[in-house]
Amino acid sequence: MSAKDSTVGVGGYKYIAKCLREYSEKHFGEIIACSQIIEDIHTAYNCRRDEIIPSDYAINPDKNRKAKMMEPRLFKRIERGRYECIGAVYTKKESA
Repeated sequence: MSAKDSTVGVGGYKYIAKCLREYSEKHFGEIIACSQIIEDIHTAYNCRRDEIIPSDYAINPDKNRKAKMMEPRLFKRIERGRYECIGAVYTKKESA
């Protein structure tokens, strides 16, 4: 995936989701600060920092935030601002 594949507006979240998935699979088992995930994705894939929201793809999102809870789950919240990369985990039945 390259930065030129990035889309603006409609569909842009799909590109970010792909970037986050690749990142989570590449760093499987590592515990990484949220700020580092955002910076790494921004640098590697040229995504806007304010559009990269790891907690939307986390198994244990921040309880004070109304997250979208996107599928698949790519991170496990360890503590505030720190996530473990878990690859792609589906909590709902995946559609074919």
